[in-house]
Amino acid sequence: MKTAFAIDFLLERTPEVFMLELLLAGHEDAEIYCLAHSQGSILGPIERHRIIASPLSRFVDKKEMIQAKAWLLPSAARQLKIDPSVEQLIIISSGWAHTFVTGPQVKRTTWLYDWQQPFTQLKGLKRIFAPYHRQVKWQALQQEKQLSFSSQTLASTLGFEPTKIIPAAFKTEEFPFITDESHPGQYPHHLVLLDDAPVPLVKSFIHIARQRNVTLKFLGEDTAYGEEKAWNDPNVEFIGDHCEATTAALTHGARAVWALGSVAFPSQALGAQCCGRPVVVMNDAINREFLGEEGVWYLKQESDLAETLTEVEKNYKRFDRKALRRQGLKWNERLFKSQMKEFAGVGKSLKASPLLS
Repeated sequence: MKTAFAIDFLLERTPEVFMLELLLAGHEDAEIYCLAHSQGSILGPIERHRIIASPLSRFVDKKEMIQAKAWLLPSAARQLKIDPSVEQLIIISSGWAHTFVTGPQVKRTTWLYDWQQPFTQLKGLKRIFAPYHRQVKWQALQQEKQLSFSSQTLASTLGFEPTKIIPAAFKTEEFPFITDESHPGQYPHHLVLLDDAPVPLVKSFIHIARQRNVTLKFLGEDTAYGEEKAWNDPNVEFIGDHCEATTAALTHGARAVWALGSVAFPSQALGAQCCGRPVVVMNDAINREFLGEEGVWYLKQESDLAETLTEVEKNYKRFDRKALRRQGLKWNERLFKSQMKEFAGVGKSLKASPLLS
């Protein structure tokens, strides 16, 4: 059976791209279909596959360029032609890949990771197309015969219940654990992860932390914090974008990791748990679905920052580091790959570890 894969975009490394890489193992000759692809933007095995992109690729080669052309998404999806020889299409959709049209002979397996990414939302006068976009996406989703979701929260939000849930995964090996014998036992800073975090919320946190002489380290895109960087405050350090290895190294010395973004899957907070550190996240359904209660502070609103910081400063050492790691390891690559392959009916399903059952 000729198997192909579909994904919304191949413009940068994203959680969806990581999941696609996991599923491509054993399908070295498989084609990949997407709305837009930037050649050479994604290092690794994906670029060794034949990638077929829609005409949207003529207009965008970066994620930041999509919003200006978002009104073209339905027509771009219609113009993407799936090769007639494809017998099975495995779809990783973040709102649009499931709208790709195939013939009746194609076995479709769709995994919905996300529904509405911020950079695909229409702005300005083009918002008049929003109802049409929702209709196109919704009608296509209802026609899927083999459909699963990345979270119960997403499925329930869209009104699909009960249904098949296959949780996402992240690269757990990038977040190692340091035993008590090897760990220095010192936690001199709080680590704030800036990706997807609301800028006003982070700025408020900085103000509160400086009043208490608390040391903060920041990882991620930080162009919005020019004023704060200009202070040259030794207790407020912006480190910029770095790989998971740097994130893990800073996590081991963190009193807590603050991951304040709203995401489809809380991989950053789970990575912190794998390192045995507690986390502070927003009080939303996705975080509560995956992170549990132990070693997690759920921030309801900006006014709770001061009280939460007080709690973290008081209790950051009281958690069982190994228990936190077990919670993070639940959402590992092996389990995702096994469940997806079984759901799609490809390859031989791996037996899950009892720890992950």
